[in-house]
Amino acid sequence: MEVFMGHHNYRRYTAEEKRRATELYFANGHSIDGVIKELGYPTRSGLSNWLKETTGYIPKKQVRYSHQIKAEALRLTEEESRTQMEVARMLNIGQAATISLWRSKARKGGMEVLMTDDGIVPTPVEGSSEDYGDDVDALKKKLHQTELENDILRGTIDLLKKDPGLSAEAMSNKEKTILANALRPRYPLKEIIAFLKISKSSYEYQACALKRADKYADLRIKVREIFEENDAARGYRFIWAELRKLAEPVYVSEKVIRRIMVADGMFVPYAKKKRHYSSYKGEISEAPENLLKRDFSAAAPNVKWLTDITEFKVGAAKCYLSPVVDCFDGMVVAWTASTHPNAQLVNTMLEDAATTLGEEDAPVLHSDRGCHYRWPGWIALTEKHGITRSMSKIGCSPDNSACEGFFGRLKNEFYYYRDWTGVTTEEFIERLGNYIRRYNEKRTKKSLGWLSPLEYRNSLGLAA
Repeated sequence: MEVFMGHHNYRRYTAEEKRRATELYFANGHSIDGVIKELGYPTRSGLSNWLKETTGYIPKKQVRYSHQIKAEALRLTEEESRTQMEVARMLNIGQAATISLWRSKARKGGMEVLMTDDGIVPTPVEGSSEDYGDDVDALKKKLHQTELENDILRGTIDLLKKDPGLSAEAMSNKEKTILANALRPRYPLKEIIAFLKISKSSYEYQACALKRADKYADLRIKVREIFEENDAARGYRFIWAELRKLAEPVYVSEKVIRRIMVADGMFVPYAKKKRHYSSYKGEISEAPENLLKRDFSAAAPNVKWLTDITEFKVGAAKCYLSPVVDCFDGMVVAWTASTHPNAQLVNTMLEDAATTLGEEDAPVLHSDRGCHYRWPGWIALTEKHGITRSMSKIGCSPDNSACEGFFGRLKNEFYYYRDWTGVTTEEFIERLGNYIRRYNEKRTKKSLGWLSPLEYRNSLGLAA
């Protein structure tokens, strides 16, 4: 008979006992303690070893969530109809399936089940202090305390925009006072400040400070206007520079702008997305040398160009963008977009870019090793217009990182976190074109002295 031995456990277990324990682990919401409690075996380390040996699964350290977190998760899913995945992200819960388990337990045994660590509601002993049937006041007091905890949890999320698991010790006195003021209509102040662990004198001091006139009230309005005019896509340094360009310039430090944006919830979301599209189809022709060697600086326009293709998903369709970016100032010299990543996409783009060249211009055009840049048609066009080809190493994105950087900015400011439901590919391409034109003409950059590429060229007397 095949036998297994748990670590630090001198009892021998059969294959059937091991199978039963591992299956129960996955069926029981990934709880090692739950398995041990139900079966009476093995040890925690023993079950961890079995899981690793049989499935390659390494159990994560069990996280215990507070009663407030559980109650808030159920409120968001049941009352506000939010998805479990969304709630898990909001409340920093490791797995959405954990919320599903809580909902199941609450439906079977009521909310009281979630108020205990093991999910079992103790049976009251007659005459004991837990006999809530005879002690209605004690029950009301417990429910009142739970409501206060839940309201503080919601306030932490809605008012402070903080992690709901934030402890009272980690909050500033100002944050505690903001919460206390919001809860005062429902709860006695003495009860609130006791829960938040702030003295009455500290609360009174902060309350007075909050009532003082906001010296940045007008500035907050201007910051909000600039932030929203730029589609909530630019950070505090950009807004700091824009304030200095107003008809009546505003001169404040970057730190003040940053504090205002944080306090008023003006956050720029940045997503790190993996590129799913790859045009590499093998070494179909000889690859030229990498002439740029990751030096993306240029002393003049039309000296170093970069190109690549990026993909967008719009509904059930896909859209592909092929631009030429000038290393001199980041200007998008030319671009094409299409639902097909074919030769016409890149060749048309190159023909458009070539129309901007002067008689003596002979740029180096750097790309990855995609098939589009290896076909005879592309090679013939580069030779026709006096363009020198340069290529990255295979699968080495840093070799073309400046072009990747443009794609990252474009997607964060234009594509990610936008609702594209019902938008056709034709409409998407039109909006994409509007963004690129604004990128060239109006989007300022710190490296250009807070000018756009077009403004920068005009300031130097160069034709755009």
